[in-house]
Amino acid sequence: MSRLDTCRLCPRLCRDACPVATASSEAGVPTFLAEILDRNERGVVSDDVARDVLTRCTNCGGCQDHCHLHRPLPQWLRDARARLLPRPPVAPVGALEGPRDAPIVVITTDDRDPRPALAGPVARLATTDRLGVATLEHGGLDTHLTELRTRVAGRRVVTSDGGVGEVLTAAGIAFEWLWDTTSDRSSAQGSCVAGGPRGLGCCGARGPLAAHHPDEARRVAERFAERGGSQVRDTRCRDHLRACGIPATDTVDRSLGAR
Repeated sequence: MSRLDTCRLCPRLCRDACPVATASSEAGVPTFLAEILDRNERGVVSDDVARDVLTRCTNCGGCQDHCHLHRPLPQWLRDARARLLPRPPVAPVGALEGPRDAPIVVITTDDRDPRPALAGPVARLATTDRLGVATLEHGGLDTHLTELRTRVAGRRVVTSDGGVGEVLTAAGIAFEWLWDTTSDRSSAQGSCVAGGPRGLGCCGARGPLAAHHPDEARRVAERFAERGGSQVRDTRCRDHLRACGIPATDTVDRSLGAR
């Protein structure tokens, strides 16, 4: 018996919880991913085929959340991708910009500066690769995460980016979403990282899908927007939606008065 038997033989109860399967193709159905992973581990399916299929995933965790047995398929897929895919590079942790004694540090991924939306002295930490979120599945980030902890030690950390949030969580760094510090929270949609009362809350930006299957990621984004996801909490969602030609604003836009 394989640990994957429950998932690959399941009558697709988690299909409707998967943003890729519901918006794009049957190749993204979690049971199919489990089947291909099982065949790859048994040497029946090549690594090339496994890479193509197992990257049709946003790593949102919807399949496990929906499973009445809570099978850890997302973790099994992450472990497989770490084995099958090359390790992405990680940019060094940058220096803090602003007052050295600022009690707050806001971590940003673009040129927009949300510091005016936060009260008091605020330092800024800019990152071009979302603190290396693409490398999380590969592990081996202990030195990088230690440096990050040292850089923000003793400060209140704020971000609006889901990728940054994933790395901060992996580093054990407590943080706040910029969304939660603003007063205008009437209609911005949550995401599979930033949270929010919505189903299928992944826009397609998370995980390996966008990098390996951009057309499918675009279809996930379009489906997300159809459900009202044009104003979002998560900067990573905003960037992905805009890259797919969908006008979108995020918490930073809203806090700075942009429309």
